[in-house]
Amino acid sequence: MDIAAHHLVPVKFDEPFENEFNKGGILFFRNGSEKSVIAIKNNKAWTLSYNGAMIIAEEICDVLPANILIHYIQYSQGKKLLFIGTDSKGFFVITQNRVNAVKKKQAVTSETDAYLFSN
Repeated sequence: MDIAAHHLVPVKFDEPFENEFNKGGILFFRNGSEKSVIAIKNNKAWTLSYNGAMIIAEEICDVLPANILIHYIQYSQGKKLLFIGTDSKGFFVITQNRVNAVKKKQAVTSETDAYLFSN
């Protein structure tokens, strides 16, 4: 963003992430109160930050659970923890060497636990 001219200017991604970005299918999420963004594609997650010249992607993990509908996601850079809250598969905490899934013991009929999409 060019603040002086009041308009947006194009910014490049670092090369490894730009290749992924150009293939499409990436979802972007705000990272809680931190100034980074989380990008998700298939089983991979990255944090994206701006260094003044380009957007830098740092891979968080490549073990995201399949077929999840993400409702909330946050990454703790200091503790290297990725928290994922879903609408249908529970709550996940991903660390460098472990994935923990926390599921509800009992379903409540008034809460959403699955969605059906149709065209």
